[in-house]
Amino acid sequence: MISAFKLFRRYFITLTILIIAIQVIISFFILFDSYISIKKNTGTLMHFVSIALMEYDREVMRKMNLVSSLFNDIKHDLIKKNHHNIDDILKKIEKIDNPQNFSIAFINDEGKIVDTNLKEEKGLNLFQLPDAKVRLTEAKETEVLYLYFPVYNPQNNSFFAYLLQYLTEKNLFLQMGYKIDILNDLLNKVAILDTIQDYSYRFSIYNMSKIGETYLLIPLKGGKSFTQDDGNKKIYSDILNKMTKSKLFEYDESSFLKIRMAHIITKKDWSSPYGIFYVIEINPNVTGTIRNILIINIIFVLIYIILYFYYNVTIKKNFVKPLQKITEEISNSTPIVDQKSSNVLEIERLRNSYLEHLENIKLRDLLKEVFIAQENERERISKNLHDTILQDLSYILIELSRNGQKTLGDILKNSIKNLRTLLIETDMFKLKKFGLEAFLNEFMEEMMYRFQSIDFFHEIALSNVDLDEEKNLLIARIVKELLLNAAVHSGGKNIFMAVKRLDNEIVITVKDNGVGFDLDKGFNKKGHLGLKLIRERVYILKGNLKISTKDGTEVVIRIPIDEDIKDS
Repeated sequence: MISAFKLFRRYFITLTILIIAIQVIISFFILFDSYISIKKNTGTLMHFVSIALMEYDREVMRKMNLVSSLFNDIKHDLIKKNHHNIDDILKKIEKIDNPQNFSIAFINDEGKIVDTNLKEEKGLNLFQLPDAKVRLTEAKETEVLYLYFPVYNPQNNSFFAYLLQYLTEKNLFLQMGYKIDILNDLLNKVAILDTIQDYSYRFSIYNMSKIGETYLLIPLKGGKSFTQDDGNKKIYSDILNKMTKSKLFEYDESSFLKIRMAHIITKKDWSSPYGIFYVIEINPNVTGTIRNILIINIIFVLIYIILYFYYNVTIKKNFVKPLQKITEEISNSTPIVDQKSSNVLEIERLRNSYLEHLENIKLRDLLKEVFIAQENERERISKNLHDTILQDLSYILIELSRNGQKTLGDILKNSIKNLRTLLIETDMFKLKKFGLEAFLNEFMEEMMYRFQSIDFFHEIALSNVDLDEEKNLLIARIVKELLLNAAVHSGGKNIFMAVKRLDNEIVITVKDNGVGFDLDKGFNKKGHLGLKLIRERVYILKGNLKISTKDGTEVVIRIPIDEDIKDS
């Protein structure tokens, strides 16, 4: 027979193993939940940074177009006049920009600078410079406009655009240089990353110049954690080679612990041998996840310590030792054979029954306490994750507003709105208040504002259809998912959406002129649930889904009108 002490020790060991198993499960749950959260936030951050950099690229190109237009105006004025005057040109420039950002030079057929606003260069013979002589000779032979951008001048740590053309009517070369403050503008765009506490980043800028068929990288300057002896320079060189061979201006890759985004600024036709190559590396901060796991483990260690002392102090004192004493007294007693022996056996059975009953009660109570602690801690962690994400994004929005970044502020405001939509169901409220047709029209306006580079066309005719709340919500989510997929992934510039009733069906059509995709890979690709969710919602609505990926992507969904859909 097992003694009372051994019986309680056995169940204490079993309970300890159970606590450790629960501890491991909850730690894994926290780690997995953090992985999902970081992955979603990483995607949002990449989209946020990409928009900021695209806006910066557009601003640089806008300046270049302005300079090209100004150069053509000056050239036409010179052709019409019988003489040229640098001061007149500078007055013309002054109406548009600061003349100090410009250099103007007239060069004769012998390569000599006959007039310029840079007095120290007047009289300089450019034919004595081999590279300049080649460019001047080529410009005279072709009479086309040559634009070299961006050219780095290490003397003043600035970038220039140089325009050169031979004017046959004047037997002169017209050369114009324009200084662009690219570096500071670029650093200001990326400085917003300093306000994001959950990420650290490295920002590197290089001057890119082509020598033969290879590109040479010269480190310029950068932001946080930047050094000229960058250990990643070999990796950056490999990325640059991939981009230049494929004529790509953007490159990005991401993993759980690193985001790397690379951009090249040069002429869009790659005719300029110069450029700016910059790389942003962003690392998510996982200390919050580690902190939560440590808190959980500390809580369970405390539970284990409490149980250990409870067992040694309370159970052993009040139950184990008294039962051991009873057992010893029974063992040492000399029962009378005959009728008395049955009494002794009865006492033994009562003792064993009492031990079994006590064991069940204590084990059940301890398990109850463990599960209650587990549920309370899970609820607390979920609430903390919810509050932290929204608070951090709201802080970023406040900082953007203080710095006058209205465009980025509007984008982030929409991102916060989208995040709240994920955490709190708002679609059902809008559908109840406005109806499906008004809801879809409003969502289409949001898409037009969010993706301004895409032309949207839509046709919504549901005024003669009345659906229940569940079907309204399913159709709304189908349309939203289709439009977002087309806008984000298709690469198309035109998107058409129609939702209307035809006979006894509701027909949803979304079409784009993008690159299309492989249907099997689209449904089976790991981590991409959009198409699967659409297919499941269509199945719930007893509908039919047809996808065509020829000349873009066209999705047609037909949903039958049941008896619960009535004519108005």
